[in-house]
Formats: sequence, structure tokens, C-alpha cells
Amino acid sequence: MVCVLLLASLASCTAPSGLGAFRCSEAEKVCVKLTAAEPIKPGQPVSVTVTVTSERNIPGLQVYLSTYPAGKVSIVEEPGLPSPKGGGVNWTTDMQANRPLTITRKIRLPSVESEYDGYSLVQLIASVVTAPGMVITDGLMIYVTRQGAKVYYANTPIPITPGPQPTLAPGQVPIIYPTLTPIPTPTSYPYPNP
Repeated sequence: MVCVLLLASLASCTAPSGLGAFRCSEAEKVCVKLTAAEPIKPGQPVSVTVTVTSERNIPGLQVYLSTYPAGKVSIVEEPGLPSPKGGGVNWTTDMQANRPLTITRKIRLPSVESEYDGYSLVQLIASVVTAPGMVITDGLMIYVTRQGAKVYYANTPIPITPGPQPTLAPGQVPIIYPTLTPIPTPTSYPYPNP
């Protein structure tokens, strides 16, 4: 019986993964969750939502939504707000205790017509900065194909099939040949004399 109670208490301490799971800071009592609306249709904007909860008031809370690789995903401008630059947007707000904060933005996914493999993989990251050095993040991946896109949350495997792998006959051992790595040499630049 003691083992069952111990296992139940340990399970409650771990952050759940998947859709609807919050990433939390136990010390700060702040949680963040990032979700994307599905189904995703080709060429259509996608709604992404950042939800933040807190057990205490936090003045000047900073919330970030960023994309990786930068430049592949565009974040749609909101009327009256500056255009997002460099693959991300941010907000500063006063967080009220026990009152969830929800921020929704539209994003445009890349076209995969020019992609060599016929797909593109995009990462979205929501970050909350509660104090200097205190950052809580949640993320998701979007697997984009010509037929549409699918959202994959933390700890969910993405169905990407790797390219052909070299095969060996039974009993063969791969031979690894060392290669020389060039040593960088300093380059001198002429500087003007004062």
C-alpha cells in the first residue's frame, strides 16, 4: 500500500505531456501551454494560443512566441501592433493571480513545393519570463506536407522516415576512415594607422 501511495505522489509531480499539458515552474507557481488549432489545411492560416496561469500576481510578465527556423513561418500582424521581426513576437503584461491569460495569434506555414524531401518541420516555442533568469517554456512541432499539416506536442514521435541506410552483409564490419581536420590559421587584416 505504501508503494502505491509513493508511486501516485511521484506521478503527480511530473508534468504531463501532450495536448492540454502545461509546463510549470514549481518554485514560481507559473504555468505555460502552447496549442495550435487543427485540422490544418494547406495555404490557410493557423491559430496558435499561448495560455499562462499563475498562483500569484506578477507585474511586468514577459511572454514570447517564437518560431524555428526563423523566417520559415510568418506571424500575422495584429491591427495596431508593430510587425513581428526575426521569427517572433513578445508581450509584456501584468499577470493576475488565478486568472488565466490567453494570447492567440495566426501564423502562416511554409509551402513545401520547393522542399527537397516534400515536407517541412517547424517548431513553435512559447516562453514566459517571470523574473531575471526564470524562464518557463512549452513547444510544439508542426509537420507540413503538400496535403496539409499535423501538430506534434512534447514527447510525441514525429513520423519522419529517414533516407536509405547503408546495408552490410552478415559478418561484415563497417570501416571508419579518419579524416584530417584543417587547423584554422589566423588571417591578418590591414588596419589604418592613426
